[in-house]
Amino acid sequence: MAIVFCTAADLPDVVFIPATVRRLMDIALVLLQDGITTGAAYALLSLSLVLVFVVSRVVMVQAGEFVSYAALSLAAIQSGQVPALAWITTGICVAIGILDMVRGGKRNRSIRSGLRWIVLPVAILIATIVLVPRQPPGALQIVLALAIVVPLGPAMYRLAFRRIARASTLMLLIVSIAVQFVMGGVGLAVFGPEGGRTSPIADGFFDFGPLSVSAQSLWLFGITVILIATLFLFFRRSMYGMALRAAAYEPRGALLMGISPENAGQLSFGLAAFLCAVTGVLISPLMTIYYDTGFVIGLKAFIGAVAGGFVSYPLAAIGALGIGIFESFAAYASSTYKEVLVFLPMVLILLLRSIVSRPAIDSEDEFAGEMTAPSRAPSAHVSKIVAQFSRPQFLGLGAVLLIGLPYLLTQSQILVLDYILLYAFVVIGIVLLTGIAGQVSFGQAAFVGVGAYTAAVAAGPCAHWDTVMRAVGLVPFAASCGLPAIASLLLSLALTAIIAAALGAITLRMRSHFLPIATISWAICFYYFFGTSDLLGGFSGLTDIRLLPIDFPAGLSYEARLYYPMLVATAACTLAIANLLNSRTGRAIRALHSRNVLAESSGVATARLKNQVFVFAALIACLSGWFYAQLERFVSPSPFSLLAGAEYLFMAVVGGVGELIGAFFGAAIVKVLREFLQDAFTFTSLGRFGDFERILFGVAIILLIQFTRGGAAYLMSGILPRRPLIRDKNDACEPSAVGEATGTLLLDIRGLSKQFGGLAALRNISFQVRAGEIVALIGPNGAGKSTLFNTVTGILSPSNGTISIRERSIRSLSAHAISSLGVMRTFQHVKLLSDRSVLENVALGAYGRGRSGFIRSMLRLDRAEERRTIAHAHRCVERVGLGGVADKLCAELPLGQQRLVEVARALAGRPALLLLDEPAAGLRYREKQALAVVLRQLRVDGMGILIVEHDMGLVMGLADRIVVMNFGEKIAEGNASEIQSNPLVREAYLGV
Repeated sequence: MAIVFCTAADLPDVVFIPATVRRLMDIALVLLQDGITTGAAYALLSLSLVLVFVVSRVVMVQAGEFVSYAALSLAAIQSGQVPALAWITTGICVAIGILDMVRGGKRNRSIRSGLRWIVLPVAILIATIVLVPRQPPGALQIVLALAIVVPLGPAMYRLAFRRIARASTLMLLIVSIAVQFVMGGVGLAVFGPEGGRTSPIADGFFDFGPLSVSAQSLWLFGITVILIATLFLFFRRSMYGMALRAAAYEPRGALLMGISPENAGQLSFGLAAFLCAVTGVLISPLMTIYYDTGFVIGLKAFIGAVAGGFVSYPLAAIGALGIGIFESFAAYASSTYKEVLVFLPMVLILLLRSIVSRPAIDSEDEFAGEMTAPSRAPSAHVSKIVAQFSRPQFLGLGAVLLIGLPYLLTQSQILVLDYILLYAFVVIGIVLLTGIAGQVSFGQAAFVGVGAYTAAVAAGPCAHWDTVMRAVGLVPFAASCGLPAIASLLLSLALTAIIAAALGAITLRMRSHFLPIATISWAICFYYFFGTSDLLGGFSGLTDIRLLPIDFPAGLSYEARLYYPMLVATAACTLAIANLLNSRTGRAIRALHSRNVLAESSGVATARLKNQVFVFAALIACLSGWFYAQLERFVSPSPFSLLAGAEYLFMAVVGGVGELIGAFFGAAIVKVLREFLQDAFTFTSLGRFGDFERILFGVAIILLIQFTRGGAAYLMSGILPRRPLIRDKNDACEPSAVGEATGTLLLDIRGLSKQFGGLAALRNISFQVRAGEIVALIGPNGAGKSTLFNTVTGILSPSNGTISIRERSIRSLSAHAISSLGVMRTFQHVKLLSDRSVLENVALGAYGRGRSGFIRSMLRLDRAEERRTIAHAHRCVERVGLGGVADKLCAELPLGQQRLVEVARALAGRPALLLLDEPAAGLRYREKQALAVVLRQLRVDGMGILIVEHDMGLVMGLADRIVVMNFGEKIAEGNASEIQSNPLVREAYLGV
């Protein structure tokens, strides 16, 4: 943004300043003012991002597109042309209005809503057509530009987000990126690749001491301040503002009070579109705006929104101002790596905000149920056909087909097939990482780039290899040009593993929307690093990569011969992941999907396992990049951009992000669809006007997410035969409990306190649990019972006091380490893997007693241990009376049986100390009696049991001792008769 400044030479001569210092001051003032101007623009966008997220939980990736739309529409108006966007906006709004009236029938409310969508946009279009040729005043031109752009905000919410308003943050983010695809394509189609610049609102400059500031910059500062103040008053003082806040904090409660979440969402998108459009109008006189300029500006505004945690307007504005200043100084320090330097701090800010805004272990099911769909039962006709084939027959038939494809296809079709396999590599890793483990990543394309560039350097010209080795300080290896293919592959994998392990250690500590945004941040950093590094050829890329020495099968082209090693590698990766998921480690990975508290309580070291999955997914992506370099023999940054990373995630969603087979469906569907669209628009006049392929691709993703639940793999679920669990009831079963001598001290709590800010949830609690006894913990709701359980099991850290298990302090131990001491638990709110069978859920409880890890599981070296684990899990299932439903999905069970599954899972860990949180809730009378029999037998076996329960009949007949809590304090302890006669207990809880 061009701004004129005075210099340090204009300072009074009486002030002695060395020449060097004067020069540095001049530069600093120039950079500071430029940074403040840029930061003010970012601040408006940051406020819009926070506004939309607070109300609708949508991370508005497409916010920057409104900036470009407004700036380029104003430029068209000033040149005397009616923006084509005016027709598009009117068409969209009229279509929504007609749809409202058709769906609503003759209801007055629907007719009024439809007319509002129709009349106002049509009036704006007519006014634009009439006024623009007459060159209206500048203020009216700005009003027309804003009126054209702003209605797209509510329309966007209505079309893309209303139907999935209660979906997970992840799904909303994916749709938001798809909307950005559409808006970017529309921008190119409507405005073209040429940029535009508008006339300033005011000319001239103003002197403020040593600074000379342009009038346009002052307009930008002033309007930013006014809009921030207006937003503050709007949300604090106006009825609509308070309604928006209510809808954000408690949507169901707001609905009961007559506040429509749909209207709140539309209003928030409208306000955000207005803020973004105003930003575009204000900055367009300071810089040339292109159709894609807004996207980059919007990404930088994210940093400000992140600084505010997507909830604080003042912090978002301050953060945006700071990033503008930082960008200005970073550009001066290193213009080449400016973008890398700007986006890198975003990861650290995200990490800090994520840690500050969450507990030690996440217990919220942020993405639960959103990424996978329940199995779909095939028709009877299909089942009859499928029953004629075994799993090996299916696999054999598929292998024959895949091996013979290169002999049946043309050269161009073979190239498409190669790309499907390249995409499938990456998407398999995304299915494992995102669909199954629940760790969302938009940055897998960066790892593809690492593999591709490493292969390009290793297999490129010797002169370039020599230059790179000398530049990175590896002079002894400069003469090692011409590495064998296997050596370059190992080098690619090693480099990727190091980078992924470092990124994973930082990124995977985050949760919710912080995690995917962090992957977006470092994906952008990688893209700009690839494009700005001279060693990597810059944006021009690297060429002259040697062919891979493949001579078999003879008679086929190089692309066809390369297909076979890619097919073998893809099959090996798929088989390895399938083996992994059908193992002890696989059950733990599934438990990571938004249920960290369950995984940790089952003995899983979640941080380490997440990083292992992340690194493994990165290695698979690296393998794709290595093959890509061998196939194309040319590498440039474009295939490894953020949008490429988003496309990989789209493929996973299209194919079915929860199923391995979905990776192949998604890769094939997207690649074939893209080829079809490219061919279709190449042979039509439409291909000259814009990226229609990108528009249709984005629309397809939006529709798919809105109207399907599991992608293409969902359509095949229940048809393809699945690998059964290894089950042999005759295998030796381990005992259900770790027997301790009766009376051995298992749990010793002394002076335990837990505070949340100024709220004391636990205050000076002390009691003990010994082997061979059942201790009941009772009290009214809110007494602190579940908080005590969470503190004992390591989910929460105590504020004061000590907790010892088997005479060992657990204050510094993690939840999975506490589990390894023989402590298992159930939960007040049932936590199960609802899409897995009862037997698999129970087997998860035995995780801490197994030893097979990641590598052994992938290589199927864990089969003996797996048979013992499944046999032991089956015994635990039968012990709680669920043997008849062992193979059913947990989602199909009533609540009472789900609680018994939790008890069986806890028993599978062979605990010495068992913590049960309301295990009888939802059980019928006979089920409660059967549970009591099981618990009494466990007591005889030497297990110590601490139980929270509200059924006083069960508690009084079962417990050896009872501890009573109220308002975080222990008010009584004794046997059943002592508790029943205690006046404090009767007043506080028993009510008699």
